[in-house]
Amino acid sequence: MDARVKAINTIFIKAAVVECYSTGRPVGDLIETAAISRVFGDFRAHITSVKPNLDHSQGASGIIPLIQSVLALKQQTIPSDIKFSKPFNERNLTVPFKPTPWPQSTHECIRINSFGMGGTNGHASVDSATSFFAIAPTSNGAQSEETPELRLL
Repeated sequence: MDARVKAINTIFIKAAVVECYSTGRPVGDLIETAAISRVFGDFRAHITSVKPNLDHSQGASGIIPLIQSVLALKQQTIPSDIKFSKPFNERNLTVPFKPTPWPQSTHECIRINSFGMGGTNGHASVDSATSFFAIAPTSNGAQSEETPELRLL
């Protein structure tokens, strides 16, 4: 079990941003942010949520954070959270209170949490094409089995 947690953490901490489910309810939000903080350990992460902007969007609750994440990567900007009017820096997490330029020293990727009615839990990882292709350059430029491929569905 520890090896699996370590493997997941190694992949997860490459993200600069986590799009939280964050409904604005104190108990659930604290549980989610505590879990994210634990996963990131010593690494710093920005957390944000589109849900306070729109409230519960029911059937669109998964696609809206995905759209925001794609736009954030395209615009190289971490979106702000409208519930915050001053900086939040607790544990190893930062909630931007205004749109923030993408950190230069981090991967261009966002992790998205989504929890649905009836106990459905989802998590998505969205990487920019730039960040994705920068992971494994080959010495001779030829494609190898280890070279990442971008597949659009």
